[in-house]
Amino acid sequence: MRSVHTGSWDNVLEVLGIDLTSLLITGEENIGVARRKLLEYDNDPHNLPDEVAERFNFISKTLKYLAGSFNDKGLHDWFLRKRAQLNDLRPTDILKGNWKPEDPEPQKVLKLAEETYGGQSAT
Repeated sequence: MRSVHTGSWDNVLEVLGIDLTSLLITGEENIGVARRKLLEYDNDPHNLPDEVAERFNFISKTLKYLAGSFNDKGLHDWFLRKRAQLNDLRPTDILKGNWKPEDPEPQKVLKLAEETYGGQSAT
């Protein structure tokens, strides 16, 4: 079990909402199951399964890269828009199910967010 910073946890939930956050971090593709798991984790974000904490920290880092370029709605929508740099996939197409932050496709998502922070185009 691993802990995440409570302030970061609350911020991600506030910006992305329960549904998107649950699909991105729980490893579940069924929204009902994902939402239930997220609500369990929300009761104690200091005791998350390692893989959930790793995905959460990856999403939090991605949001930090994007924060200077988008408002909260824009941050949320960034994960839902198709991206040319991702072969016309949405970040959510890549960051679904039991993905691992160190895998090549999620790393492309992070790189795209980082390039946005650097002032490059992220369309």
